Amino acid sequence: MAGTVVCLACGAKIKAGRERCLRCGEALPAQVPPSDELRSSGRGPLLIGGTVVSLLVLAAAMFVRGPAKQPSLEPAGLPVASQPVGTPAAAPPVVVRPFFDSSHAGQIAEGTGDIASTVERLRKAVQDNPNDGQSSNDLGLALVRAGRPVEAIQHLGRAATINPGAWEYRFDLARAYSQIENWTRAITEYEAAVALSPDDYATLYNLGLALHWQGREEDAIARFQRAIELAPAEPSFQLALGVSYEGLKRPLEAVNAYRRYLELAPANAPEADSVKVRIQVLTQP
Repeated sequence: MAGTVVCLACGAKIKAGRERCLRCGEALPAQVPPSDELRSSGRGPLLIGGTVVSLLVLAAAMFVRGPAKQPSLEPAGLPVASQPVGTPAAAPPVVVRPFFDSSHAGQIAEGTGDIASTVERLRKAVQDNPNDGQSSNDLGLALVRAGRPVEAIQHLGRAATINPGAWEYRFDLARAYSQIENWTRAITEYEAAVALSPDDYATLYNLGLALHWQGREEDAIARFQRAIELAPAEPSFQLALGVSYEGLKRPLEAVNAYRRYLELAPANAPEADSVKVRIQVLTQP
């Protein structure tokens, strides 16, 4: 097209005579002669070269900005091993199994066929017995089951206030706080539960996970190690321990924990393949 120039930055065609592109503001090249003049003067490759330069400029801009950030596909609340510098991109991360629930929470979950009617039934029980901690706790667990942890915390907290010495009420309250990722409150309630039941390995494990998510890996490792002492045959504890050691850039300890996990876990465990790859990555020269 006579009388126009092509912006090398964005490819827009701009009327000749302007110094900068109206679209992107970049400086414009000198006007390109008509195609017959190009052919007669032997300068045809300049036009092609201009097109190539335009593509290179765009590619360079994309490289500087980097690819768009992809949303994480990992389940919420599941710690993932950090990826050491130089680790091949194909090496899958190790995903730790989720938090444990209390046995009573499991009973509530099993007995909630129609969750809406269960919540209303338990809400009426709380209204009839406002000072009964078990009723408030059951209502809170049902609300958690219904996907309403924020509302559940009010009732679980009331149960813990009515019966401050009940380990399970503190445990269930901490579990609800972890579901909304309020790690500070979750840690506080798990620590209160540990004080009431120091040898409960599920509480110690959950406390370790909450500490991990708050970035307190040293404290998390201490809780995982204590849980392992109390339940040495539980593979989940070794898996979590390995993830925290990776977080501290301590590959030898991480590998030992991962190997112990493979010894304890079933051969078809969903995490087994990822753990094997992580061991290979962490032990390669």
